[in-house]
Amino acid sequence: MAIAALFMLIGGVLQTAAQPPHLSMIYGGRVISGFGVGMVSNLAPIYVAETAPKEYRGFLGSLFEMFLVSGGLLAYWTAYGSSLHLQPTSKPWRVPLSLQIILAAVVLGGSFIIVESPRWLEKQNRWDEATTFLCYLRGASFEDEEIKTERAEIRAQIDEEVQATSGRSVKGLFQARNFFRLMWGFIKVVVTVGFLALGVQHFKRKTLFSIGAFFMAVMLFSLGAILKTHPPVSSHPTNNTLSGRAIMATIYIYIVAYFMSWGPLDWVYMGEIFPNRIRDWCIALATMIIWFFNFVISKWTPTIVVNIAWQTWIAYWIET
Repeated sequence: MAIAALFMLIGGVLQTAAQPPHLSMIYGGRVISGFGVGMVSNLAPIYVAETAPKEYRGFLGSLFEMFLVSGGLLAYWTAYGSSLHLQPTSKPWRVPLSLQIILAAVVLGGSFIIVESPRWLEKQNRWDEATTFLCYLRGASFEDEEIKTERAEIRAQIDEEVQATSGRSVKGLFQARNFFRLMWGFIKVVVTVGFLALGVQHFKRKTLFSIGAFFMAVMLFSLGAILKTHPPVSSHPTNNTLSGRAIMATIYIYIVAYFMSWGPLDWVYMGEIFPNRIRDWCIALATMIIWFFNFVISKWTPTIVVNIAWQTWIAYWIET
């Protein structure tokens, strides 16, 4: 985690210190920051899965997506406020970019405060340290029945996995059951506090996935149908028309469906389903898939809309 924070910190400094009109420091800083973000995206779900009490694991895993979205919200409003209130020099873009330096410093500082994962220590045969940190995380003593039970469960799980295989390999990622599990990491969406409080702890994961996908598909088809039958007219405002309001309604309902299902659950689900012996590899691969498709959708959707217009949303409906 500390190494990831250093990547983010160095990348943020390079971007903030860039000297226009040259963009080399911006590009280099983005690449370096990307390594840090990728590492945190992999490590955070693993750490939560290995340290959180099982009754709170789903809720805490869902918070990861909430922090992602909150960071995006902070970035948008900071950029907007800077462009509105700062002089038109380099400040309107330097100030938003400098925020990542502060956040990276928080991650770096936090990495020295958090304790090591007891499960990871157990796998390294560092039993005493694992027990000490487990007691710290649970706020209990070595003699408590809760600690003894959880230690026994961790050891039994590790022993079972060691006996089941002589080691792990890349081939293990593509066994039928593990490959299916990886498919669930394809889509990353947003999360709401209401869902964290009411949904993730009380409903089956498959139920939430299915309900979310259903409403998302309905809204995508509706958006495509409205744009087909009532296409927007150039230089003509559609905000106050019935079709314009319908378009906005479908978008908002689609976002709510995202908020209430796939957003937090991809992080929770991939942290729960993989065996310990390949969990870090699988979560790394699933995280890579999430960020890759974020890039693909962000990069190509505008181009697709220009070329096939309303059919874009029908294609997304089919995929959903």
